[in-house]
Amino acid sequence: MRSMQSIILALLVSLLLVGCNNNLAEIKNETDEKVYQIIDETWDEDLGDKTNFRIQESASDANDLLCSAMPADGILTLPQAVQIATQHNRLYNTEKENLYLTALDLTEIRHVYEPMPIFGGDAGYRQDNDNEGYGGFTSFGFNQLLATGAQVGADVSLGWLEITSGNMRSGFSTVASAVISQPLLRGAGRKVALENLTQGQRNTLYQVRSFNRFRKDFVTQIATDYQRVLELYDRRQNMSQYYLELSKFCYSLKKRAKVGRVEIHELEEAEQDRLNALSNGIVIERQYAEALDDFKMQLSIKPDVVFALDINELKAYQQVDPAEFALSEEQAIEIALNQRLDLANAADSVEDAERKVELAADAIRAELNLVGYTEIQQPRRTVFGAVPGELEETRDRYQLSAQLDLPIDRLTEKNNYRRALIALMQQQRDHKELTDTVILEVRKSYRNMEEAYRRYKIERDNLNLAKSRTDHTLSLMQYKRASIRDVLDAQEDWVDVQNALTTALVDYFEASLTFLRDTGTMKIKPDGMWQDQVLTSLP
Repeated sequence: MRSMQSIILALLVSLLLVGCNNNLAEIKNETDEKVYQIIDETWDEDLGDKTNFRIQESASDANDLLCSAMPADGILTLPQAVQIATQHNRLYNTEKENLYLTALDLTEIRHVYEPMPIFGGDAGYRQDNDNEGYGGFTSFGFNQLLATGAQVGADVSLGWLEITSGNMRSGFSTVASAVISQPLLRGAGRKVALENLTQGQRNTLYQVRSFNRFRKDFVTQIATDYQRVLELYDRRQNMSQYYLELSKFCYSLKKRAKVGRVEIHELEEAEQDRLNALSNGIVIERQYAEALDDFKMQLSIKPDVVFALDINELKAYQQVDPAEFALSEEQAIEIALNQRLDLANAADSVEDAERKVELAADAIRAELNLVGYTEIQQPRRTVFGAVPGELEETRDRYQLSAQLDLPIDRLTEKNNYRRALIALMQQQRDHKELTDTVILEVRKSYRNMEEAYRRYKIERDNLNLAKSRTDHTLSLMQYKRASIRDVLDAQEDWVDVQNALTTALVDYFEASLTFLRDTGTMKIKPDGMWQDQVLTSLP
């Protein structure tokens, strides 16, 4: 008897210790391991490298990373900017967390289809009429939902009871029970039983695709904004140079005006242009500073951190000179329809809606469940705590039954079926609309890219003409064959063309990235940058 009491006590203590195991660090690490494994399994290689999706756990921020990675010259390159953004941008981190949470939901859904252990117990004192005693029991078992829709469960209880008064017997007893419920009509079959698991897996796939679609949008935006800041920097430099040239020109005109070789109104006209250049330079200086601060916010860097962007990133893109676009507009559209991740999600969502219709139809059917139950006690003694506050003597039980629920009242289920049909039609329309939207986006980005490149070539030729015109006008003015107004106009056009060339170049850069993004051909590398792809050699 004492050995049995010791066994029960040991089991209850073990239960208490297991329940008190709250190592939060281990819990977090185990959860992360399961979630990231699901993401790794779901991530298709065609989506790109499996990088930049883990939740940032470090307390360090972008400013720490910037300080450690910033070169001595204080210049932040485009790859460095993208790296910082993919690690610390607030929206990017939110998207990573959304991906994590979707996979986390799947761990719970999977757990429903796994054996779910049961471990519990009770110990204390009981009094029931003339019967009085003390003791305890512990039970262990499992519940599980099977792929056929059946629900099974098993439980074994070990109990010890010491009767101090009454006619019940003291001693040790075991109670084993098992139950199974198998649907034969409504709710039967793998498709119905595994629906939650199927939808959970597909939701994770959708979120992985959406995250990779977001990465392409995000990198396109960061790279474009980087170049737009450089465009303002270039404008500032051009305006500064323009102001210096006008200042030199005005100085020479003042010397000539003193000897009567230049009219006063011509000198005043030149001075007015110089002051306008100074005023415009002040405006551009503010615009550049604000754009740089806004870009710092995108990177989650404090606005008062001082650094500059690499002008060589802008100059390097000037070397891009495709003779023609190898892809036709029709080919680009065909590629997009096959590779766009959001369109793949929309197409698969139609399949989900079709499956929901089948499940809704199944719910209208009659319900017939086969139920089996058994409970065996050895030896037959009083069970401690079988009913709270009672000392109850149990007996062996066996049961096999069929539970029938005829579809007499299925109004809710019928309405749900109609809702599922409407949801299917809506999803089909959404898919068609997104297909048209993708085609429209590709056509637009293709035209924008083609237009931007042609404008860039025109402005590049125009730059040479503007430079030549400025030099010739200055020479002609020496022989009084060109007026001072002609020189001023030529210099103004010269700086305008420089700015127009830079704008066209950045427009082409943005249009090229947008085209890669809209066709779904952009691939993200481990450092967050996109793979170098020449537009004339796209698949």
